[in-house]
Amino acid sequence: MRRILFSLFSPILIGVLLFLILFVVRVNAAPTGTIATPANFKVAFIGDSGAGNNFNQVLNLIKQEGAQLVLHQGDFGYGTPASGWTAVVNQQIGSVFPYLGSDGNHENWADYAPFFQNQVTTHNIPVAFGSVASGNYGAEYRGLYMVFNNKEQADSLFPQKALANDNHIWKVCSWHENRNDFQAGGKSDSVALETYQGCINAGAIVATGHEHSYSRTYSLSDLNAPRHGVFGQPGVMEVAKGNPGKSFVFVSGMGGNGIRDYVDSMHDDDGWWATIYTGNQTTGGSNRYCKNTCTKADLSGQDKTRDIASYNYTFGALFITFNVDGNPYKARGYFKNVAGQVIDEFEIYAEGGGGTPPPSASPTVGATNTPAPTNPNCGPLGDINCDGQVKFDDLTTLINAYATIHQMADLDKSGIVAIFDLSLLLKNYQGGGTGGVPTPTPTLPSAQTGDLSIAVCDPGAGPFSLTIDNPFFPLPVGQVRVLEDPGGFKVQISVLNQTEVVAGVTTRVVEEREWQNNNLIEISRNWFVQAPDKTVCYYGEDVDMYQNGQIVSHSGAWRAGVGQNKPGIIMPGIPAVGQKYQQEIAPGVAMDRAEHMSMGGTFTTPAGTFTDVMLVQETPPSTKRYQRNVGLIYDDGALLVPPL
Repeated sequence: MRRILFSLFSPILIGVLLFLILFVVRVNAAPTGTIATPANFKVAFIGDSGAGNNFNQVLNLIKQEGAQLVLHQGDFGYGTPASGWTAVVNQQIGSVFPYLGSDGNHENWADYAPFFQNQVTTHNIPVAFGSVASGNYGAEYRGLYMVFNNKEQADSLFPQKALANDNHIWKVCSWHENRNDFQAGGKSDSVALETYQGCINAGAIVATGHEHSYSRTYSLSDLNAPRHGVFGQPGVMEVAKGNPGKSFVFVSGMGGNGIRDYVDSMHDDDGWWATIYTGNQTTGGSNRYCKNTCTKADLSGQDKTRDIASYNYTFGALFITFNVDGNPYKARGYFKNVAGQVIDEFEIYAEGGGGTPPPSASPTVGATNTPAPTNPNCGPLGDINCDGQVKFDDLTTLINAYATIHQMADLDKSGIVAIFDLSLLLKNYQGGGTGGVPTPTPTLPSAQTGDLSIAVCDPGAGPFSLTIDNPFFPLPVGQVRVLEDPGGFKVQISVLNQTEVVAGVTTRVVEEREWQNNNLIEISRNWFVQAPDKTVCYYGEDVDMYQNGQIVSHSGAWRAGVGQNKPGIIMPGIPAVGQKYQQEIAPGVAMDRAEHMSMGGTFTTPAGTFTDVMLVQETPPSTKRYQRNVGLIYDDGALLVPPL
């Protein structure tokens, strides 16, 4: 696809960009370890679930968010037998990815240990220390080292021993119960302080449950020091080995069994909370929600003046993605509830001695809950220069900003100035100009037909956008679509809140799960990004092929930038009949092509009748149909099903 580039990079702009780059460059000190997780490895943390509908909703959320591992911090079935609880987990998650847990106070560990032992065996997870049967065990999965502590075994130093001499970058200590200072409700001190400190000294994240709410501390160090050695910014966590080390503590106890409140009398003088999310469903406390604003600037106690007054309280899970932004020593966390609301957001940096996270990574202490303004246009849409009219100077500004990031000229808020912004401006264009400049007669570029060049997707052809809003291939984060055919085939396509750096380009991860007769046969993680002209580029995929619940191959996997592999076009910026293009360029693996056969057609699926449908024929032989502003509705006999 031909692109019109008007970007003008002045020396001043280049200087500003260089300044920004230098400002955010961060040099890691000695790391907590050297063994890394895969890029964008996402883990879900929950606790206190029960086995009812609430738990089912949380498990469904975990699937939709694209987690690759679940850590359950105790209290599973409550009144439901272990067999009933495990049946819920197996039905929702099956053997797709591991589900590991810690002993809680509402069950007999011996009833649940066989399930977790089966998880360890099925997924070939080595237990490096202790045993699953005892509830005290250290295990490693995909570069993440996890230590599970069974309080009933009365070994407060077990985590410290299990973490001795460990060389993983990322480590998690998981147990159920709490100390009063490290939860926001009414729980007492039922875990030894030295158990927490042993994990913090090892640079391990401390994950707990028990209290049925969500709370996260600042970074902590010496727990015997005033305010437990709190330091840093509320949205930037630091983990490091040392004596004392650095880490943080969270409670994620909202797996589905009840909700609890904030106990004012116990915690108003706490000076270490970053985020608290509680309800008012029990006596003796209050509802409270604060996001990176809970604690006073001087860390002397809680600052309720900045709490969020109106919010929904419901169940959810904490998600932490390790090895993000191409940095094995960086992670990103967020808590999301089943209503789709992101309750908490933070970043984590693993290091071994000193170092400061980038100052732009998170709000500092004292930040407010007010979101950053979006800088709307001053007058009609297209009034970039804020003089109340859409004139030639606005058009000039947009043209000069084309294919760059420009907040005012980015009229559709896609993240980059492109053709659609020009189209929006022209709708309100009033002619005339400033300074005697004559009225222009601009025209939009027309769609190219015939063979399209894949150069538009070349890694050097950016800047690219993670906001993929091509009308025929929209990929908003959180979107889940399902297609089914009468022969028992089903595919679920989920746009994940994850990115993957491929050939130096940060791409959006889209997961596809395929079943045949309810048997999982494939999971792929596809990488897409949008070019300045809204062409959607395809940068490859990771593939796991399944048989009888086990991965048997990675057939079809490829990655742009490896060998002769190149990114292809999955959808042109301006689709038209007669266009032909390469979708996958991976010699010996995939060389798929596509051709647009017709547009404006009508097609009916169980999700409804669509009246602006584009028909695409692919090679190797495949037929697809796309509806404007919806996306894929037909794929070789599989039809889009509700809900949309």
